[in-house]
Amino acid sequence: MKMGINMEQQKIYLTSRGLNTKLGRKIIGKALSDCDKSGKMLMITIGEYGINDILKDAAMELGFLQENIVIYDGDEYKKIDTDFDYIYVGEGNTFQILDMMKSHGLIEKIHVAVDAGASYIGSSAGAMIAGADILLAQDFDRNFVRMTDFQALGLFRGTIIPHYTKEDLSCYLSRTSEELTGRYEEIYSVGNGDEENETGIVILDMK
Repeated sequence: MKMGINMEQQKIYLTSRGLNTKLGRKIIGKALSDCDKSGKMLMITIGEYGINDILKDAAMELGFLQENIVIYDGDEYKKIDTDFDYIYVGEGNTFQILDMMKSHGLIEKIHVAVDAGASYIGSSAGAMIAGADILLAQDFDRNFVRMTDFQALGLFRGTIIPHYTKEDLSCYLSRTSEELTGRYEEIYSVGNGDEENETGIVILDMK
């Protein structure tokens, strides 16, 4: 962790569009415009998605140095430290990504980095993974990894539904049992960023 990082800048950035998309780069770039980008960034994806180079190029476009960007795509032989200033978890199947993160010890490493002041950027699946659990992902993603422990990072005491406007969220909550939704202190939604009156990003303080 770079000693000069301002702990007051530590935030949780949640979007629907990731750095592998033009709109995602615009939304995230604007949110990070005043942030120190001289530190290290860990970017988490799945190798088979084939977007490693796209993510690295996007991070460099935002102002991060190439030598400070580390991509982890599930390679079990790649060792990961914890001294990162930014953690990025991208798009894909929510269950698959969280399952990989758990089986490769990334949950613990992210908690160490966050405790030391790292900010978290989550896009789509990565946004939901930031919350208490990914239980609601069962309504949107196929659980082909057969995950049974849905506990996620718990960076905030709630959950978020990506690709949903506030109107979509209201409709979803009206037809979802309170027994399920009542487990969360807060349920957020984040649109794609191209809808009217939607910013495409939710920014939270670390709990």
